[in-house]
Amino acid sequence: MRRFTETNPVPIDFDILAVFVDDGLVMQPSSESLWRPEASTTRALPLDDPRWKDLSTRDGDATWVPDWLRAMNADPVDGERFTEQWPALVSEGTTWPAAVAAFPYLVSIARRVSVEQRLEYVTVLGLIVSDSTPSMWQETIAAVSSRDVGPDPHAEALAEARRITVETAALPHRDERDLRYVLMTLAALNGHSELSAVLDDLDDEETCPRYAAHLWGASGDADS
Repeated sequence: MRRFTETNPVPIDFDILAVFVDDGLVMQPSSESLWRPEASTTRALPLDDPRWKDLSTRDGDATWVPDWLRAMNADPVDGERFTEQWPALVSEGTTWPAAVAAFPYLVSIARRVSVEQRLEYVTVLGLIVSDSTPSMWQETIAAVSSRDVGPDPHAEALAEARRITVETAALPHRDERDLRYVLMTLAALNGHSELSAVLDDLDDEETCPRYAAHLWGASGDADS
């Protein structure tokens, strides 16, 4: 994955942005929020909510995730911190429940990173959706909500994730791997999980021998 470089975005004050309603979190629209003024309010698990300990990651419970999200919010272009920690949320073909709870925050943070520096965020968002299942997604949302709130409370985040991915896709991508990750994310965010999985595995000889041979023949290493 490409690491981010310099920029100086203004961090969102999650404490100001968050308004508690019925034990949930309403993300109020603002110029720095991922939710547009005309969008309905959406719920996300508050960062100081004790229910994070009940959510799992690859490495155990998710008690560390809120502090990580706060740190990423303070410095969205800290590529080393992001790259080191995100595989605990989604990797090896598995999305852990904590990733679903963190999804709206990650979208909000990614939106503030310049389009040119957003690729790794976009790819991780795509993996979270691609490697999850509808039942796990909904069960996680239900576990962190106090009651049925109607439509998927992450719907606005998913819509915004599609929008920032389209912005990323509009850039010229000379690296085929980068372009493949963007296409994978677009497929996942549009609900085409099988297409997303194929695009993610396209450099595997068993998935597409012709393309794998093209990559390996050109560079000697499909992931280099």
